[in-house]
Amino acid sequence: MLGPASAAPGAPRGGVRPERGARARSRRRRRLRAVMFLVLITQSGPEWDASKTMEEQSDWDAHATFMDNLVDEGFLVLGGPLTNRRTAHAIEAESEEAIRATFARDPWSKTHLEIASIEPWTIRLDGRSVQPA
Repeated sequence: MLGPASAAPGAPRGGVRPERGARARSRRRRRLRAVMFLVLITQSGPEWDASKTMEEQSDWDAHATFMDNLVDEGFLVLGGPLTNRRTAHAIEAESEEAIRATFARDPWSKTHLEIASIEPWTIRLDGRSVQPA
């Protein structure tokens, strides 16, 4: 019987194989790097028609173009609808005031969407860039 000192190189010790290679290094880097976003939660405004889909709301095209531009500029990172006529957006901005000023220009501002809250969000885990094994 072979003892621990004579185990084959790279064989698991104690039943656990140490992480190696690019994937392990990437995982360790992700743990060390925290990314800060501000999360904007909006709710439907007074002109929101609950009988229509989002795309059927008045001024949809102008709002969609505005939001697409925010994504293109890197301001809006992730976003989409939640339940109960609310939306969530992860935003890369300097401050809450910058978010409020930017969304004040949205064609749906105060008509179809109202800001419910803006809160800091530190991302510590992000699997979007991980490639499957």
